[in-house]
Amino acid sequence: MKRSLSYLLFSLVVFLSACKKDQVTDPTGEVVNATIVGKVVAANMQTPISRALVFVNTASNTYFTYTNQEGEFQLGVPAGEQELRIQTGKGNHFRTIVNITVEPNQTLVLNETLRLNQVATFAYLPGNYDKIEAILRDSLGYQATPLYATDFQTLASLARFDAIFLNCGVTNVLPSGITDYLLSQYVALGGSIYASDFSMNFLDGINNTLPCPIQRDYGFIPDSTVCSKRIGVSSFINGASIASYDLGLFLNKTNIDLVYNLSAWEKIQFVDENYWEVLVRDSSQEALLIRTNQFENPFGGTPNITIGTTDTSHVTICHQTGLNNQTVTLTVSTTSLQSHLLHGDTVGACNNPNNSGWVYYTTFHNEHNGRINSDTRKILEYMILNL
Repeated sequence: MKRSLSYLLFSLVVFLSACKKDQVTDPTGEVVNATIVGKVVAANMQTPISRALVFVNTASNTYFTYTNQEGEFQLGVPAGEQELRIQTGKGNHFRTIVNITVEPNQTLVLNETLRLNQVATFAYLPGNYDKIEAILRDSLGYQATPLYATDFQTLASLARFDAIFLNCGVTNVLPSGITDYLLSQYVALGGSIYASDFSMNFLDGINNTLPCPIQRDYGFIPDSTVCSKRIGVSSFINGASIASYDLGLFLNKTNIDLVYNLSAWEKIQFVDENYWEVLVRDSSQEALLIRTNQFENPFGGTPNITIGTTDTSHVTICHQTGLNNQTVTLTVSTTSLQSHLLHGDTVGACNNPNNSGWVYYTTFHNEHNGRINSDTRKILEYMILNL
């Protein structure tokens, strides 16, 4: 958490120094004497991307900062030809690379907005009550493919996609031993999942009117980690608290208002916070939005299959920032991997012990008519960008 603030301050120092035509020497001895200023937007060229990671790799260091709520950034770097990289999440789903030349003691203002590109393939199961694909397409300008019952017969069918969205109210696929096996293998191999409201069935199983923590039939997530009941009522939740530091920065808020339009919705009764991270809570501290990347495959074994887009030109690493033992996940070119390893970086995302994909579960979601408030829309955008 301190790393982003430290680098933002560092970038500001460099920016001010560059305006004075001074030079700053970073701890590695490299001279930081130029500044890059720009703005990052989604594929629709309208929606600003908040909390996008913007960085430049040199032979001896990685300089990075984050965009603000308007998608704007400024980054201090050494002068010369640079490869400016932009990503959200781990960088394996959304990233952009721009080749630039920065003159010494100058500020390079990138007049054209920088589009954050989708480099992954997404799919969704249509639902009667949620329409996350509309947020993906209309709010951000990205694409996803609809799934059907036939796609849930083999792992190869699901493995075509880097992330799968399970809408609330799915009717063409039901939880079963087959879906448990396929989703377990999929997430264990690095695929990510978004599930909303009634699609808790795929995570925790069916019979969700029973008391917690009674064992449920089906569901690929361990019952011991989460339990919900379909007892929520149509209501407004005012002042729900943002429990995630990163989400709070993305929204620039600590509290939000939520609307639940369904007469019955899944209320999380228990969540193991050693396994799940809670991102949003209501006033009674009940979890409303959770995520985990701690999944372990209970079926054992690892099929020889690649999840999603095959791109051998890039690799995800855990970068040691040199700031109070803080780390940050980057996706970098394969050709630069050896240089990163020599500096103490490691292959794989930070804080992801099993190399599994993310699983996001939210009790609130898009409505089929698209009528949601701005807070809900922004959080849905956050989940898409950080799967």
